[in-house]
Amino acid sequence: MHIFGEEEVLSIPFHVVIFMLTGCPMLAFVLCLSTSILFHYEMAVSTHCGVPNWLPSLSAVVAYAPERYIWRFLLGISCTPRLAMAFAFRNYLISSSLWPLPLLSRFRWSCHLACALNASLTNVIANLNIFLFRFSRLCHLPFLQ
Repeated sequence: MHIFGEEEVLSIPFHVVIFMLTGCPMLAFVLCLSTSILFHYEMAVSTHCGVPNWLPSLSAVVAYAPERYIWRFLLGISCTPRLAMAFAFRNYLISSSLWPLPLLSRFRWSCHLACALNASLTNVIANLNIFLFRFSRLCHLPFLQ
C-alpha cells in the first residue's frame, strides 16, 4: 500500500486487517458473555416478567460494569481500522486506472459518497455502542423495581 508518494509507509496483510475487524467484536462478545456468566449469572438472566433464561441477552451481557468496558473498548478498537479502510478504498479506487475518462467525474463522486456512507455507518455503530446501552438501561429501570 503506497500512502505518501512512492514510499511504503505502512504494510499490513489484508487477512490480518479482516481478522482484526471481525475478531474484536467476536472476542468482545465471548469475553463479556463468559464474564457475565461467571460473575453475575443470576442478575444477567433474570427478567422483569420472571421467565427463566439459560443465557443472557446481549443487552444484559453488556449492562454490568466489567463487561460494559470490555465491550466498548474492543468495539472502539475495531471501529478505527474501519474508518481507515474506507478512506484507503476511496483513495485506491480514485487513483486506479480501471475507469475511462468520460466517467471519471461520476466515478469520483460515487467513491466519495461510498466513503462518506461507510464512515457514517462506522460512526453510527460506535455511537450506538456508547449511548444506546446507557439509554436502554434507563428505560428498563422502572421494570426492575
